[in-house]
Amino acid sequence: MAAGVRLPTAHSPEVQPWSAAELARFLDHASADRLGTLFEVVAACGLRRGEALGLRWADVDLDSRVLHVRQTVTDVGGVLVFGAPKTAASEATVPLTDRATGAILERQLQRDTERERWGEAYADSGLVFAREDGAVLRPEWVTKRFRQLAEAAGLRRIRLHDLRHGAASLMLAAGVPLFVVSKMLRHSSTAITSDTYGHLSQDTARAASDAIGALLDAAFEAAAGDPSGAARDHNAPTSADSRPVDDDAASPVVGETAGRKPVSQSTPPGTRTPNPLIKSQLLCQLS
Repeated sequence: MAAGVRLPTAHSPEVQPWSAAELARFLDHASADRLGTLFEVVAACGLRRGEALGLRWADVDLDSRVLHVRQTVTDVGGVLVFGAPKTAASEATVPLTDRATGAILERQLQRDTERERWGEAYADSGLVFAREDGAVLRPEWVTKRFRQLAEAAGLRRIRLHDLRHGAASLMLAAGVPLFVVSKMLRHSSTAITSDTYGHLSQDTARAASDAIGALLDAAFEAAAGDPSGAARDHNAPTSADSRPVDDDAASPVVGETAGRKPVSQSTPPGTRTPNPLIKSQLLCQLS
């Protein structure tokens, strides 16, 4: 086997992106950095590094709050190369959150200031995220800066690409269906999304199940502690009427006329008619 060749494993390691709290901590710390707006957009839109660096102002529609992924930037032997997105599905429209829209507006003001400062020396590449002089950012430098900011914020180390995974994690935690997450991340198939984030969707389903169990437990505890007995056992036997039964009707005399209807002795007086349309207090609490 050739040196440096790594065979695929049967089970890829599970993605463990930052939690919402960790991401918020990072973005808050990075907001003072020049590249803070880039990381904000990557985290909100789930962009790949090359897609973010290749994003042009012409690809952004702030009125409609969308951006279009049309090209990427990669480093090939020290030469920065513009190319097509990873797959046909990758070249798509991505909606912008309020935070992402605000970050791009902030970057726009930053660009105008830098352009004025550099004057004729400004190399306008038309890119949203560029160097101070307008030139293309090097992918490895962006990754290095990301790691520096994460370490300074006291966060566990993850990859820059994990900001994309974090976007998927937050969507799944919010209950967004897997096929919608797949479309948002521009995967070529839902199977890729499921293979990558299946354990995250299982965690979400488990959390939902635990929430249902907690509600049931609370309802049963409330019913058990109800001093009025309003949440009594709905399977308890009941009589035909809630009104008191008179003594004569309760003790039918032998030889009474056939037209007189005997009164049932199977239930105690004072209970209600077992009407299926009337729910017990417990069921009302769970509905």
